Amino acid sequence: MKLRLTYHPVQNWQVAVPAGKSQSHRALITAALAAGTSVLANLPDNEDIRATLRCLEQFGAGFAFSGEQVIVHGTGGHLPAGDLHMDCGASGSTLRFMIALAGIRSGRTVFTGTGRLLSRPLAEYEELFVRQGLRFENDGTRLVVEGGLRGGLFAVSGERSSQFVSGLLMALPLLEDDSVLQVNGTLQSASYVDLTEQYLAMAGIRVRRQDQTWTIPGNQKYLAHDTVIGPDVSAAAPFAVLAAMTDTEVLISGLKTGARHPDMRLFAILQDMGAEVSFGKDGCRVRGRNLLHGVTVDLSDCPDLGPVLFVLAAAAEGTTRFTHAGRLRYKESDRLAVMAEELARCGIVMTVLDDEVIIASQQPRQPAAELECHDDHRIAMALSLMAARLNDPVVLAGTECIAKSYPDYFAVLENGGVVCTGA
Repeated sequence: MKLRLTYHPVQNWQVAVPAGKSQSHRALITAALAAGTSVLANLPDNEDIRATLRCLEQFGAGFAFSGEQVIVHGTGGHLPAGDLHMDCGASGSTLRFMIALAGIRSGRTVFTGTGRLLSRPLAEYEELFVRQGLRFENDGTRLVVEGGLRGGLFAVSGERSSQFVSGLLMALPLLEDDSVLQVNGTLQSASYVDLTEQYLAMAGIRVRRQDQTWTIPGNQKYLAHDTVIGPDVSAAAPFAVLAAMTDTEVLISGLKTGARHPDMRLFAILQDMGAEVSFGKDGCRVRGRNLLHGVTVDLSDCPDLGPVLFVLAAAAEGTTRFTHAGRLRYKESDRLAVMAEELARCGIVMTVLDDEVIIASQQPRQPAAELECHDDHRIAMALSLMAARLNDPVVLAGTECIAKSYPDYFAVLENGGVVCTGA
């Protein structure tokens, strides 16, 4: 689907974002592994969360929807034996979390997905399965694993994704024997592991952490728990960036300063660049200023912010340097190559090094052709902001990918003056 985006400035505007996708995956999994009934409020409706719901149903969990709540009938940690098929859509979180759970049950699990899903890094899991003599076969169209992981030492690299660590932290407490999870190298996106630990504690699961090593007692039981899922800061990022670079003010309603989400780092970055940020009882306010300036941004704990911040960097005075950016190559698209390609269509030079990105202040030009989302929701969000930097409308192709995380995104974007019509 193609959209024509035209910007008409709105000085003061307001948005409400859906509940967090990262929190929702963890809330659903911990509730599904518990005995009894849990109630989750504010579960968002998007393709990634639907994928997790589908897979957890295959494991025996039940879900009943009532208004803004979902009632989860847990499995008590008893996962069915035999052959199962897991359709993970395009959700990397779903795939990596479900592989860990499939690894502790008896039977064969076939995983399928769309887009680049099965070509995204999975070597950390493959090495664990092979080390214990278990099947792990991935031909790029389907992944087949055989369960039967045993407690003991689990050593994984933390260099490419924290999702392997989070997946194992949720699965290993259900093994009979104790386990030790050791992360080698620098643990990227460590704050997402912190988020996992918060949900484990909510469900009564005990893990002991020392630096990058977790001791995980076996034979534990998940406890049913009720929770309200907080706002999705990743989904709020494009609106905050739009306000910052257009000298307008947005109120992101319901977003509090203590929100548990790694992308809360965004607001400190915006302040460092010269935007005004304040939190109050009604939410978070971001106001742009004419004198935004370049800074150094460490993306190690907040890689999803990369694409929208690349757009902002070109609008700020001076040069912005992004460190620890290499992992963006392994997302739904190669976000470094894709953003460099699409920004180049707008006359913006984005220098991509091994693990860094450098963008200097640049005045964009009208692209000669449409911009392409590359089947990546974060790219769609980032490129939509270019409408505010161009004098004429911009056409964005492949916008249906936004349903992965935020189906209503383009409708909400109009609150900030970006009018979206069919092209």
